[in-house]
Amino acid sequence: MVVLSTAFFGGDAISGEFQNRTGYFLVPNPIRRSAIYVGKWVAALAASTIILGIFALIMIANGLYYYPGSLPSEFLESLAFAWFYLVAALSLMFAFSSLFKSTSISILMGVILLLFVFNFVDLLTHGRSESAILYEVARDEMALRQITKQWFERSVLFTLLREASRRGIPALVTSDHGSIHCQTPATVFAKRDATANLRYKFGEDLRAERPEHALLFSNSDDLRLPRRGLGGNTLLAVGDTFFVYPTKLREYQTRYRGSFLHGGVTPEECILPVALLSPRR
Repeated sequence: MVVLSTAFFGGDAISGEFQNRTGYFLVPNPIRRSAIYVGKWVAALAASTIILGIFALIMIANGLYYYPGSLPSEFLESLAFAWFYLVAALSLMFAFSSLFKSTSISILMGVILLLFVFNFVDLLTHGRSESAILYEVARDEMALRQITKQWFERSVLFTLLREASRRGIPALVTSDHGSIHCQTPATVFAKRDATANLRYKFGEDLRAERPEHALLFSNSDDLRLPRRGLGGNTLLAVGDTFFVYPTKLREYQTRYRGSFLHGGVTPEECILPVALLSPRR
């Protein structure tokens, strides 16, 4: 939301004036250029802040609807961090808008620098369950780390990080989720309405063959999750288990045993790594 709003309001703030040739009439006026640029930046900041505020109000209304009560202080802290990030992102968008005369190029460069996403590890961990070749080359955790290291040393990500270090630009590297190496199949019984994830299930009638392999919640409020209607149950895998159905039991046990999965509530899946890379002085 922050990146999209700053790209929309700040990406063409300056380059758009010259692309549409209105800047040739605006700049010669007896007005300081700094006043023009600061005015545009403040206007873009105000518009982006309004968008962020509307998004926050929607989140607050949704949270209070499902979970009546007081607003957590952590939400206000995250909103403050989001606003400071908005200020930094908008300044970067203005910098690109002043460097390039093409609006599309300035927006593209800003969005790319703010939102680099590399999903090689995600593709590898998911694909090894479906591909015999990937499973052979990444059979265990050590092999998976070695392949990831070889990819990283030859990747565009490593090139970007080195260039950022050379230019003195700090970089923040993180992930949207973790994963866990699953070895234990857990047979579950469910109706057709159950979700297909191997680490959690939502459905009306859910039951694990062995209760110690899963946590069953019949009330969504216990997990602070949105209500899914009457009879909605939640089943969460415990430890390194993964869910399989009685139909084609052996096939799915063999296919997914040893997979790196996510969607559960173990520390390996929920704790996100965050690395702030600062250039050496």
